[in-house]
Amino acid sequence: MRKAARGEQFKLNRHVLALTHQCHAASNGSVLSFETASFLCAVQQSTLQTNMVRNKFIVFITTCCACFVASSLNAVTIPAGTALAVSTVSSISSQDPVGRTFAAQIDRDVAIKGTVFLRAGTKTFGKIKSSRANPRKSEPLTLELTSISVNGRNVTVKTNSVQPGSSPRTARQAQYGHTAGTLIVTPGTKMQFQLIQPVTL
Repeated sequence: MRKAARGEQFKLNRHVLALTHQCHAASNGSVLSFETASFLCAVQQSTLQTNMVRNKFIVFITTCCACFVASSLNAVTIPAGTALAVSTVSSISSQDPVGRTFAAQIDRDVAIKGTVFLRAGTKTFGKIKSSRANPRKSEPLTLELTSISVNGRNVTVKTNSVQPGSSPRTARQAQYGHTAGTLIVTPGTKMQFQLIQPVTL
């Protein structure tokens, strides 16, 4: 693009020089004729510069469109209902507050019709949807995935909620839906989520 710009500038300079000679030749010693010719030269020079700017703008827009089309062609969509088997990377506790995030990774390849879209080891992130952090509203620990790291960017996902395990419950706690003790999800714990909305990568 820089070579093309230099070429255009060289052509412009040659054209302006030729127009300048033509202007002087056309003046024939007449002040009025020379001024008129000089004005015409300036107009033509301005027109050439405008055309150069317009051509550069067209090249820029064309390049952007080509990049957008290429990106669209490479985009793939994973349909709703696809299973995402993951393995936790960070530790999670049933005493952690709702909304706290955790890290995991895809445990096995995600393939559609034989084509692998997500490789095992792909980073994923999730959050705690419910927990026992609030003593007034003790609920089972449930988790959901929120994003997948693809080519250096986080792609938002929406999955079902998964309850990784259950703590022992007393009769009274079972009656009111409470659990006893603290559940710890250690790194390496395997879980399976399911997409409830399609995801475009």
